[in-house]
Amino acid sequence: LNKHISLSNVVYFSKILSKEVAIVACGGIDSLNDIEDYLENGASFVQLASCFYDVESNRLNKDKINKVVQEFVLN
Repeated sequence: LNKHISLSNVVYFSKILSKEVAIVACGGIDSLNDIEDYLENGASFVQLASCFYDVESNRLNKDKINKVVQEFVLN
């Protein structure tokens, strides 16, 4: 749900704002496909945060952080 709302905001603001305004997408980004969706629809940058947090344990999920680093940064 977060992604759909956030992505619609990126699309909307990319249409009404000057192309010189950088749009930072956030919300519901959990995979490379999510990042591509945002960038293809007008985002200049993406922010990753909540996907690293484990609500049940109330702490950062180190396994998820390592997976994302491997997928996004090292490839």
